[in-house]
Amino acid sequence: MRELFHYMGIFVSGDAVPWLRFLDIGGHGKAMKKQYAKVLDNIVLEWFEEHRQSRTKGGDEQDFIDAMLSVLYGQENIIAGGMNDLDFNNLVYLQASIKEAMRMDSLPYANSIAAGLFTIIIVSYYLSRRWRAAEYKGSPPEAKGAWPILGHLPLLGGSTPPHIALGAMADKYGPIFTIRVGVYPSLVISSSEIAKECFTTNDLSVNSRPKMAAVEHIGYNYAMFGFGPPGPYWREIRKIVTLELLSIRKLELLKHIRVSEVTTFLEELHKTWSTRQREGSNDGVVVELKQWFGDMTLNVLVRMVTGKRYSVAADEDEKKEARRVQNALREFFHYAGLFLVGDAVPCLRWLDLGGHEKAIKKTAKELDTIVGEWVEEHKRRRAKGDAKGEQDFIDAMLSVLDGAELGGFDADTINKATSLNMIAAGSDTIMVTLTWAISLLLNNSRVLERALNELDIKIGRQRVVSEQDISNLVYIQAIVKETLRLYPPAPLSGPREFTEDCTIAGYHIRKGTRLTMNLWKLQTNPKNWPEPFEFKPERFLTTHKKVDVKGQHFELIPFGSGRRACPGLALGLQMVQFTLASFLHAFEILNPSSTPIDMTESFGLTNTKGTPLKVLIKPLNLWKIHSDPTVWSDPAEFKPERFLTSHKDVDVKGQHFELMPFGSGRRVCPGINFGLQMMLLTLASFLHVFEISTSANY
Repeated sequence: MRELFHYMGIFVSGDAVPWLRFLDIGGHGKAMKKQYAKVLDNIVLEWFEEHRQSRTKGGDEQDFIDAMLSVLYGQENIIAGGMNDLDFNNLVYLQASIKEAMRMDSLPYANSIAAGLFTIIIVSYYLSRRWRAAEYKGSPPEAKGAWPILGHLPLLGGSTPPHIALGAMADKYGPIFTIRVGVYPSLVISSSEIAKECFTTNDLSVNSRPKMAAVEHIGYNYAMFGFGPPGPYWREIRKIVTLELLSIRKLELLKHIRVSEVTTFLEELHKTWSTRQREGSNDGVVVELKQWFGDMTLNVLVRMVTGKRYSVAADEDEKKEARRVQNALREFFHYAGLFLVGDAVPCLRWLDLGGHEKAIKKTAKELDTIVGEWVEEHKRRRAKGDAKGEQDFIDAMLSVLDGAELGGFDADTINKATSLNMIAAGSDTIMVTLTWAISLLLNNSRVLERALNELDIKIGRQRVVSEQDISNLVYIQAIVKETLRLYPPAPLSGPREFTEDCTIAGYHIRKGTRLTMNLWKLQTNPKNWPEPFEFKPERFLTTHKKVDVKGQHFELIPFGSGRRACPGLALGLQMVQFTLASFLHAFEILNPSSTPIDMTESFGLTNTKGTPLKVLIKPLNLWKIHSDPTVWSDPAEFKPERFLTSHKDVDVKGQHFELMPFGSGRRVCPGINFGLQMMLLTLASFLHVFEISTSANY
């Protein structure tokens, strides 16, 4: 009997998940069938046989089994001398005794029963959704391997990046199929034709975003317009952002910030090269470029939005704040791109499996403190009338909003959410693309050599690259396009949600279904891209010459398409192309290792390189080196006497790296001595024979 109550009280998986019952996990079913059920059945059967025989011989009713036999055989007198139910109302002390016993000694396994009931509720909810979904015929095929409750979540959380895992499913199920992310169906598309249908014919139907814990906490409860639902608030903020920060006119006005930060980036790299110990005979130094690109892009966006910047050479407090901002933003994109159990199964969110939501809240608090201080600084300046020079984005937002509420959010919340949105999205996307571009170039020396040749021909070595040069650097543009094709910044795009029933590729898609656009799979489709996994920028100069990345050519949509396309596309492209061209023009780059650059990807909303990008750099732009104000006082002035005083020991033979007009290292000009002799002899002879002056004197 104890065993009976034991098995009635424990949480058996077969009871909670009926379709797992046949597995008999733990062997409980087998034990109950073969041991306790059979034994109890034999004992009780023997009792009944004894009472039947006694009844046949005319014995009196004495116990419950006798009474049960009487009921079964239709006797009216069921229990002679028994108690009536009404008698129990008068036995108050007996009732009190039972209550006290239950108070002091609770029913066994109550927690197990509660846990079982909780799980059954979840399973019932899951089954009800599944059964409702099954009622709709003509739905896309669903990938196999879904788990109960969690759906396909476990398949997306392994060591394989989600876009690659979903790409493998597409090979099996086709360019359109569904998965279940917890309790939510999600449509996965990896075809340019179907993508076009989504973002043109059905763009209004798929214009929303699903709810996520990361956006709720870090995005100020969806005030961050890039992740918020469609509606008047979303349209108004997007319009403000476009006019005040991302319009062609505004980008031209803010051009000096981009140029200034790229120049500072190159100067700081050169300073690092000139002060560190040279490595080997190549006279280069190893730098971790991912961090350098991150610092530069953060400063561009922070200056545009807040009017301030973080200097690499700044004091420790400023460095710490810069790193805090960067780390917090990376955490945001990391969690926004993960498939979290709490997002997929809302009724499990309170458990915070993995502790992700706790970490998200911590990140949100840190970012709010930083961005809140930026906004307060601007408000104090505005109150004092101290606003000087050009307005940054926060200034513009303060003027436009002027304390008003919009969409249920107060002005400060809107300002913080929108400013953070612009800094986060812009800085991360640019850094990610530059990192992959350099990684690909180092692993493809032929492409790198052709890029350097283009820079030599179009720019030369006597000046630096300008933004106006980019239109002529067609191979550099092709490199950027090919990088975005192979490594889109957000390989699964931003998650969307259908706001109404619609038809996609002939299939019925229900309202509430989520959309996952596998850009990586779409952009490596061999039907559109011969040798899809090869890095071949020249394809954009020949077969794919007319294909751009602006969202109208659906075989290449790294910035998305339709109403939810990235509004910062123009800024992102300008920054990536200009920075890449300037960097390759200024430095020779080499892989410091004998093994290829590691191309491991990390998980998150953006596809960051999973390992550091260590590159051996050596300056190429001699004009810039020879004009470095940290080495040469009054660098633009012609002062030969400096080589008789402060720079007396500096020569031009390639060993003093602040002056190397003939180069240095293995590629140093072999005719350096002949050239020097000819210049000295010719100049001395000419000045000795002739008196010279400018033509203005005559």
